[in-house]
This record gives sequence, structure tokens and C-alpha cells, in this order.
Amino acid sequence: MSGIWGFPGFFAVLVLTGAALRMAWIWPVGGMTHADEATVGLMAGHILLGEFPVFYWGQTYLGSLEAFLIAPISWFTANSPWLVKIVPMALSGVLVWAVYQLGTRVGDPGVGRLAAALTLVAPVFLIVWGNTARGGYVETLILGTLFLAVFLAAGREGRPSVRLTRFVVLGFVGGLGWWTNFLFVDYLIPAGILGLTNRWRDGRGLGFAACGFIVGALPFLGYNLATGGGSFAAGKLASTMRMDFGLPDVWMVLDSARRLVVDQLPPMWGVPPFDIPTGYHLDGVSLPVGMAALLILLNAGSLGFVFILAAAAFFRKGREWAGSSDGALVLGLLIFSVLLVFTLTPFRRYAASGAGIETERYLLPLYSAFPVCTALVVTALRRRVRLLAGAVFFLAISANAYVNVANVMAVWSPRGSAVPWQTWDLSGVRDYFAAHGIKECYADYWLSTRLSFESGESVICSQPFDYGGFPVRYEGHLREVRNSSHPAVIVDRGSAASFAETLGAAGIGYTRSHSFGQYVVFHGLRETVARGEFVPPAEWRGLTATHNSVQLGNMTDGNLGTRWGSGRPQRPGMEIALELPPGREIAGADLLVGGYVQDFPRGVAIHVSPDGIRWETIVRARNVFPFVGWSEGRFVFGREGGVQLRFQPRSARYVRIENLGHHGTYDWSIAELRIFGPKRVRPESVGRT
Repeated sequence: MSGIWGFPGFFAVLVLTGAALRMAWIWPVGGMTHADEATVGLMAGHILLGEFPVFYWGQTYLGSLEAFLIAPISWFTANSPWLVKIVPMALSGVLVWAVYQLGTRVGDPGVGRLAAALTLVAPVFLIVWGNTARGGYVETLILGTLFLAVFLAAGREGRPSVRLTRFVVLGFVGGLGWWTNFLFVDYLIPAGILGLTNRWRDGRGLGFAACGFIVGALPFLGYNLATGGGSFAAGKLASTMRMDFGLPDVWMVLDSARRLVVDQLPPMWGVPPFDIPTGYHLDGVSLPVGMAALLILLNAGSLGFVFILAAAAFFRKGREWAGSSDGALVLGLLIFSVLLVFTLTPFRRYAASGAGIETERYLLPLYSAFPVCTALVVTALRRRVRLLAGAVFFLAISANAYVNVANVMAVWSPRGSAVPWQTWDLSGVRDYFAAHGIKECYADYWLSTRLSFESGESVICSQPFDYGGFPVRYEGHLREVRNSSHPAVIVDRGSAASFAETLGAAGIGYTRSHSFGQYVVFHGLRETVARGEFVPPAEWRGLTATHNSVQLGNMTDGNLGTRWGSGRPQRPGMEIALELPPGREIAGADLLVGGYVQDFPRGVAIHVSPDGIRWETIVRARNVFPFVGWSEGRFVFGREGGVQLRFQPRSARYVRIENLGHHGTYDWSIAELRIFGPKRVRPESVGRT
């Protein structure tokens, strides 16, 4: 294969092909962002304002290295959506260099060049994830690949001063990688295992490496020292690093391993179906007969070849077929550690559930090994059958290029199979906001950070609270929206009717926009029925329930930490009833859920009667959109609430609060029930004359 590298334009052609493929994936959605990308872009902008986020906003893991790398560029480009795509794409070039370094140390410069070429024209999954700023994935690949290259170089270095320098660099890269992404543990495991062998067992060198690690991981270590291990006490990092060895889970682990081989690895080699963060939902274009088998055989065969080399090196029986024995061990241990961590940690639950969209991202460290493994196979073949080696190399490059082009066409073509996913065009929403003077709004995770970033923060948008596994990304944005006197709310079109019905039942008026794709804007929120005077429970004559009457006192004890619960999944017909003094009027009720946020009634109605016989329904919401209301002169949207109901005053001696909704799992719970009478009109004071 050495002859082709002497051809002046060969590597240039590969570089241009790799750049063209990456740009082709970016171009259709270049003016739009994914919510995760928008978060990184916002972080970069706030870094320029003097902030120092240690982690990805809203989390205690995933370091902010990516945002710091983007920040200097954002000084010139402001909040351009292209920013969070072009910078990771440029970093993909650094990854090519890092793979070359690892390949050279595992084998020789020829292996390094082949591995670099296979990283330039890479499988779809690597190219797309290399283009996206979603928490430092491409940076983790770069740092991990360099970490293993430096690890091998340090073990072979005979000059004491240079050896110590490499140990310092090794530690620094390792610390930086650990802060950047917890997936870096996949690289630390093989280094830790081989570090016990004679070649790396150097007390002084390990001490220098430890110092370098502390410097590289300083943000992570500083945060955890200040918070008492905050990264491990809660959140995804804590659950991820918990290994599951219990016997009851053995079959689940085995099933996860099966799914790993059948469902996760083939998409990483470009074999559909797969879900990738292109900005479109893309199942993958069908491949020609034999190409899928070729990709699987080539990659699986390369992994098997490296495992044989690693095993031979371990037992000290192998010849130097291709690559050094310690290099083969490093690759073999890396592959083993990635599969082990994926299978024995909660990552496997995503795979086992069959619902793990983009689950393959947790296997991304394998891309440090895949191209080097294939390069070793090609090099071994070249020493025996040069023509076959060339054929294997060009088939691998061609197959990767074909799969990328075919799937890019599905995105670009008007008749393609791809549909927009999580990157809908928000220009119409931004124009509507500008026309109506809207500066703050509530929206879900997928829109809130995007709207803030793509508008250059001329509009501040935030989730109202943590939900669905997505935390509020930036508390500063949430404070601004909560303090706004006129916030808007963007809801999914499918929830718009429920939201409108709930606002009406809560005594809140609104203006509703037309649909923007699958979203609707509610704005001009205003109180139409004012909250009246609180009717203390001491005035109530009785309180009963159709279900679980034992805990009724919890609704009136003034403690949001206690609750009345129905004791079974909620369904229509469940009721709370109370009696008030004769002549009492009511004009509202609050059903607060406290910490039991899933137990709000999915539908609710209030019925009143003067005698317990003749009943009138005074308010009804068949589909409740929870946690919205009006308080202290402004619209509120937060989990500290529940369901707010407001209506014109009615004389009511007997009151029934009925659940109209279904839920297969959650009870109907009330932490506090508050009843309100009419608003008291205070007489104007009259001065003496």
C-alpha cells in the first residue's frame, strides 16, 4: 500500500472527500440547531460574558470543554447556528490526526496513515456525531485516542526526562478527558490494567501522571470537593457508574449483550437501521445486496483479528504480524472495556428496553479502535497478498462513502425518507414574537434553548421546571421568564386544546396564534376571574371522599409534604365532597399536589348544590394541563402549584370535586385543598369635611 501514499493527490482526495461528506450532513440543517447544540452555543456566549460553567448546563457531569473551545469563535460569529456545527467539524480533523498517532504507535506509520484515511471517510455515525456539539463527544474521542497513544509512547520511552514528561502529559490528557465526558472511563480501564505491568510500573512516573491528572481534572475535582461529591451523589453520572452484578439481572445483562451485538454495533459500521442526530429522523437507506454483509464481516473480522493478536501477546506466543504486542493489548482492552461498561452499567437498560434512540453514542470510544483494527488487517494482508490488501482497503473506503452519500440524499431529496426531527424551523415563531413584542416565554426542552440561542437571546425562553429527564438548563433564563409580566407559552399542537381549556378553567384569558408546524403560541395572558378570600378549613362542616377517607386530614394540615391519595389509579367518578356554612359563596379552588407531581387529576369538575339534591356544574376541565395559574398579578407555571380553578361566585353549601380523568398508574392526590370565596371589596375611605 505504500505506493498509493506516494501519489501526490491521493491523501488530498481523501481529505476533500471527508470534508465534503461532513459538510453535506450539515448543510440541510445548517441554519437550525438541536436543543443540545443550542445549549452549548449559549454556554459559549456566556463564557465570553465572564461565566465559568464547570459542566454542561443543568448537570453535574459532562464538562464544558466544548463550550470553551467554541467561545473564542463565537466572539466573531455571535449566536450563529453554524457555529456549533463548523467547530466540531474542524475538531474531526484533529481526530484524524489523533487516530494517526495511535495507529503509528500500535503498528507503524503505514498503519497510522491507513487508520487516518478510514477516519476521514468514516461510517455515518462517526461523521454525524463528529459534526455535533452535544456534550463533548468528538472531544472525548480525540482526548481518549491521544491518551492511548501517549500511554504507549510513555511505556516505550527509554530516556528518563522524556519519559517523565510523557507521564505528565498522559495524566493531564486523562484528567481533561475525565472532566469532559464520563465515557472516558473506557480509556482509563486499559491503561489501568496495563499500568500494573513492568513496562509502566514506574513509581515516579505514576506520581507525575497523577499530578497531571489533577491539573487536567481540576474543574471536576474542584466542584466535587466544594459539593461533597456532587457529581456522584445524584444524576446520570452516579447511576451510570453503578455497576450491576446482581444475579437477578444476569439474564438481562445477557440479553443486553445480545442486543449490543445485533442492534448497536452494526449501525456503528453504517448498517441500517439507525437513528442519528442529523436534525432529521432517519432510519437509514437500504444497502445493496452484500454491502451490509461486507461491512459487518470487515469490521467484525478486524475486531477478531485484534483480539487474537492481543491474546497471543498476553500469553507471549505471538509473532509480530502487524503492530506491537502492547499496542494490540491496548486495542483489545479498549474494545473489551467499552463493551463491558456498556453491558454492566445502566446504559444496557436503554438497549434492553428497545427504546434507546442514539444509544450507540455510548459506544463512541470504539471509533478510536475500529480504524486502527482495520488498518492492522490491511497491513497484515499486504505482507502476504498485496492485491487483496488493496481491495479490502478500497472496499472499506468505498462502502463508507456510499452509505454516507445514500443517506445524505435521503435528507436532501424532496422525496427522501428523512423527516425533520428536533430541528424544526423556528423563524416563523421568532417573527411572530417580534411582531407582538414578546420577549420571554415558556417552552419544552426541545424549543427553549433553541429559541434563546437562535434569537441571540433577544427572546429568553426556558422550561418551567425539570421534567421528562430534562433539567432546566439555565436558572438565569428561568428567573427572567418567571419575573416577566407578560410571558408567552409555546405548547405542542396536540396539547393546545387542553392548555386552552385549563386556562379558561383557571380564569386566565389569552391570545392564541396559528400553528407553527407542530407548535402553538399562547400570549397576552391575563386574569379574567380574580382569586377571592381564602375560606379556612375551620369553617367547613365536613369533608368526605369516595376513596380512602382515612387520610382526609392531610388535605387541610397546611403541609405540602403530606397528602390524601385515592389509593388506586385515578379514574372518573372519584370525588371529594365538603359542606360549607349556609349562605357561603365560593369562587375558586386550588388542588395542590406538593411533591406528588404525577398525581394531579387528569380531568376535574366542581359541582355545587344548596341542598345536596339539585346540583350545578360550575367549572369543568376534561383534560387538565397542570401547574399553570395566576398569582400576585402574574402568570405562573411551576410544580409548586397543581390545578387552579376560578369561576364567578356561586352560593354553595355542598361542594363536590370530581375527577374526570384516567391514569393506569398514578393515584389522584391532593396535598392541600384550598377553597376561595368572592373577592372582598374594601370600602373607600372618606375624609372629613
